[in-house]
Amino acid sequence: GEQLAVPSCWFFKDNKDQTQGPYIPAQMQLWFGSNFFNATTMVLPAYEPFETNPIAPYDGHFETLGDLYPLLTSNPDLTFVTPPERWKGQAARVEEDVAATAKAEAKAEAEAKAAAAAEEARLEREAAEREAAERDRQGGG
Repeated sequence: GEQLAVPSCWFFKDNKDQTQGPYIPAQMQLWFGSNFFNATTMVLPAYEPFETNPIAPYDGHFETLGDLYPLLTSNPDLTFVTPPERWKGQAARVEEDVAATAKAEAKAEAEAKAAAAAEEARLEREAAEREAAERDRQGGG
């Protein structure tokens, strides 16, 4: 799945909060090695081919580098060039899936309840009709 893919390129927010990118992972790694980025730098992985020169989506889930790579201090070589540990964009999609599943289950449950209620109402109506028929028979005697 996508969450295990190495991003094809990266965007980051500079100290004026301007979005910069796309840059290939190796370039970001180089800059990180030169202390150009730190754990609080806001970054966004992109999975479109770098050649297409993707632009950062307006609703892009920028996250701190430290969130995406919790081990960045002990394993600085893993930043940018390996799949991010945790990316909100991916989490958001998973949450949407979970929500959709829950919604479908709730709908099925509601439908089952409605069907049960309808069945109950039908049985009650039949019982009432039977009672009325009994009464008629008795009354007509």
